[in-house]
Amino acid sequence: MVTSLLCSTLMSYGQGPGFVTDYIQISSGGGATDTQINTTTEALAIYNASVSLGDGQTGSVNVGSAVYNVVEVVRGHTSPNINFGNQVATFSGNDDWPSQDAIIGGSDFLARTTSSLIIPAGTWQIAFGSDDGAFIKLPGINFSNEFNENGGTSGDDTIFYNPPRGHAWTGGTITLASDTTVLLEALVFERGGGDTLEIAIRDASAGSISSVNSTNWDLLENGQLGWNVTQPIPEPTSLALCALTALVGLARRSRI
Repeated sequence: MVTSLLCSTLMSYGQGPGFVTDYIQISSGGGATDTQINTTTEALAIYNASVSLGDGQTGSVNVGSAVYNVVEVVRGHTSPNINFGNQVATFSGNDDWPSQDAIIGGSDFLARTTSSLIIPAGTWQIAFGSDDGAFIKLPGINFSNEFNENGGTSGDDTIFYNPPRGHAWTGGTITLASDTTVLLEALVFERGGGDTLEIAIRDASAGSISSVNSTNWDLLENGQLGWNVTQPIPEPTSLALCALTALVGLARRSRI
């Protein structure tokens, strides 16, 4: 049952423009020794430890000596852009988080989103607005002129903000000699209070700026400023597992 849910989610990837987001929330109970998410680093560790939990599953996961009680998992939520939040932040038209459980409330959750990008040649800025911490990673593409980072490394392929904060922006500049394909990964965590994540871009050919607003920047989505933004295709190993599961199911039915 878990594998079939995972496969149905995987097979929906790569079918259109936009992003694919996973949502994970923790809470007390279930033997938990830690019930809060306090940094982006901690949130990423929880996400990685929860990979075995499929859509709709719950359970405890271990990160080092800490035990977290995962009370909600939503896999494979698709959206044309990233403008999540319980409030309008910089850009209007914000979406609800992929959560399906309003009873738990909006604290101590994380959302991890991916998208396959084709970025036109040129000089660009990309930034995230978040409440609380978050990061964006573009593997193999190094940022310059980063602004409002916390806990990140200057000049690498990630822009990063680690502790809790109210809605604010972190960004950087990339320069590409030719059209470039890359898998964007972003992650945000929510500790308490407001909760937002927005991802925006601008043409920086005339120079970089560190002030993000809806006049000088655009939400990242397919076709915006010539960027191609599509839902990522699953890793070959995941597709192979789904194919094997389907074959086993066919073999069983043929013997009935």
